[in-house]
Formats: sequence, C-alpha cells, structure tokens
Amino acid sequence: MSQGINVVGLYVDDQDAALAFYVDKLGFRVHTDVRNGPYRWLTVQHPEQPSFQLGLFQPGPPHPR
Repeated sequence: MSQGINVVGLYVDDQDAALAFYVDKLGFRVHTDVRNGPYRWLTVQHPEQPSFQLGLFQPGPPHPR
C-alpha cells in the first residue's frame, strides 16, 4: 500500500494561465481537467512523479448542496 500525499491544492486567480505556466514552462502534464458548471477540477503532474498531483483551483464561495 502506497502512503503519502497524492494531491496538493494551489489556489490560482486564472486557471488557464496557471495551466499554461505549469505545462509550457515547467514541463508538467494535465492529469485531470473536469468541469461541473462553473466549477473546474484541474490537476497537473510532473512526468518524474506520476503519483503526485498539483491541483490548480480557483477560489470562490462554497457550492450549495
């Protein structure tokens, strides 16, 4: 069983700009990019650390249940 941190969230003002920076400048690749209305779950990972994901999340109010 693998233990450790799998996803770390980072709040960004602009998800597309952050995505371009991590992919184009730092060599990360997109792991997950899913939209649900205005919410977007976006994670990237570095090719040398495939079990670790960096979540690029936009701050906002909580979503109603």
